[in-house]
Amino acid sequence: MNKIIFLGTASGKTSLERNHTSIYFDFGSTNLLIDCGDGISKSLLKNEINFNSIKNIFISHLHADHFAGIASLITQMKLENRNEELNIHVYKSFVDTIKFFLNSTYMFEESIGFKISYHPLEFNIENSINDEVGFIIKKNSHINKKEELKYYPDSLFNSSSILIKNNIQNIFYTSDIASKEDLFLFKDDKIDILISESMHISLENIYDAVKIHNPQKTFLVHYNDEDKTKIFNWIKINQLSEKIILAKDDLNYTI
Repeated sequence: MNKIIFLGTASGKTSLERNHTSIYFDFGSTNLLIDCGDGISKSLLKNEINFNSIKNIFISHLHADHFAGIASLITQMKLENRNEELNIHVYKSFVDTIKFFLNSTYMFEESIGFKISYHPLEFNIENSINDEVGFIIKKNSHINKKEELKYYPDSLFNSSSILIKNNIQNIFYTSDIASKEDLFLFKDDKIDILISESMHISLENIYDAVKIHNPQKTFLVHYNDEDKTKIFNWIKINQLSEKIILAKDDLNYTI
């Protein structure tokens, strides 16, 4: 049975209660782990997900809370004697950065015992994981190049939202965004499930998107501990509990 497991729901601020936002999608025939912040390996253990069962990883952008745990996860796979290929899907300009990062932690491809296949992604292009599951990424406005950073290459300044498509449903995960327009990157597609960050965007903007997309369920992630009560009360006051769920770590949702 297909399911979504919320491995982490916290923002970039480290929380005693929750892990940085990371989401695991089990589609039966394959699976997809989105983002790998600090603590990802422990969260997988807690949810009884075998490290070596992970087939695909997608990194939305290179902020540490979405990326820094990938080396420790690869290390755990090596320690568990993984031999199956691992697919890493990232925007094309991130491939060399990830390779360098893994090499810097001595996770050399030549010696870890399994193959890592990198899939460089383009924006607005359909990608297939297998015959049943595919996805498309679009550039959002979360990361912008500032004047004082003008000497750094433009290729560093990218962040993606993703629409996952399977034979049953379309799942839109915003990842980190910065404007209400980012909530409508996939406005021409039917959205069955919306997973939205809730730190860099207002609750009112999210609600507007829910009314327009009309998904079956909306899950809010990437929120600070101090905002939890405010968001929960907002959902309750507006009588939205049937439509909008404030996700918590280890939430398991069948799709």
